[in-house]
Amino acid sequence: MACFAQSAEHFTQAYCLMSSQNSNIEAGDVEAATGAVLGGVHFKSLGMRCLQCAGILLLWFFGPIPMFVSSVALVIFLHYNYTGRQYHVRNRVDSQMQSFQKLRFCEAEILCALCEDNVIGRGPSGKVYKVESSNGTTIAVKKLQRRRVNQCENNDVEKDMVHDDGLIAGFDTLGRITHKNIMKLWHCCTTRDCQQLLVYDYMPNGSLGDFLHNKKAGLLNWPTRFKIALGAAEGISYLHHDCSPSIVHRNVKSNNILLDGDFEARVVDIGTTNGVDASGKGPVIAAACGYIAPEFLHAHGLNGKSDIYNFGVVMLELVTGKLPVNPELGEKDLVKWVRSTLDQKGVDHVLDPKLDSCYKEEVCKVLDIGLLCTDSRPDNRPSMRRVMELLQEVGRGASPYC
Repeated sequence: MACFAQSAEHFTQAYCLMSSQNSNIEAGDVEAATGAVLGGVHFKSLGMRCLQCAGILLLWFFGPIPMFVSSVALVIFLHYNYTGRQYHVRNRVDSQMQSFQKLRFCEAEILCALCEDNVIGRGPSGKVYKVESSNGTTIAVKKLQRRRVNQCENNDVEKDMVHDDGLIAGFDTLGRITHKNIMKLWHCCTTRDCQQLLVYDYMPNGSLGDFLHNKKAGLLNWPTRFKIALGAAEGISYLHHDCSPSIVHRNVKSNNILLDGDFEARVVDIGTTNGVDASGKGPVIAAACGYIAPEFLHAHGLNGKSDIYNFGVVMLELVTGKLPVNPELGEKDLVKWVRSTLDQKGVDHVLDPKLDSCYKEEVCKVLDIGLLCTDSRPDNRPSMRRVMELLQEVGRGASPYC
């Protein structure tokens, strides 16, 4: 009814415009009157432009009343065209969906927002979109890369694309994890075209990797970096020691540690690259370049010790401010560069010059923990719980005078 009322109001304006011109109606006046009747509708398709032309001809030859009727028909057409598109979007959502909390938005609303303009991150496991719902809630939606196979295993999905039941089972486990340093998975679903979507809270400060290795790095002082390291350690320790069965992340890196508005660490992407299989038979993947543990090529599967190595690399990033793989490091990765530079030049050539020197003692202690975690022999690495305890000890001995 609001559409009809608006059209009537514009029709009145158009009628007055024509009456004031008597019989001397110019082409520009007709177009202006037509625009008033249609209320600023944007004609993006050829069909819409044809309707606009038809409206102009009606107004020119027969007067404003037929034009009003055609504009009402146009409003009705646009309304049903929009609702039809909404139905099509809703119909894309497959019945395989899980919600772990009460949803504050609908799946159709999410699907409508998955466009390139809303992309805020890309990685080997998929794209991340920033979605603002109609009720004002901002969320992050990750669209996972689809898994291809030789033959379609289900007739109701797109050819060469299948649902990964092991992955879905893993997300069921992750959706029930509640820890302040683990990114909460609110919802996951699989669309009819086999797109798997994960819904998380939106983190305004992005990832640690992006923040640490760009122009914003100067904003990360040592207390903030230490807070992030301790929070991430607590989250990974929870996965290893407090979940039953224990969960191995397999892809710990600075880009998978997100930061909320208060720079609290949230570990994310648990299993989205390799699949967290509840049966314990999930596939094994290589970590990102620079994070690969030495035993990876010789082991039949990655375990918690590999996560500890990866986290040790993250601590070295926080201490040095350098990327795990960097042209300035030459052919060495960050772990090898730190060890060789310590031997040849000393600790002052390793620490990030942007850090205040009054924190040097604490920074060196964290450096030692990072080196312990990146020992080439897995058995020499501490457990993740022990890493957390070591960092807590550093925090308790922090100097209050800096």
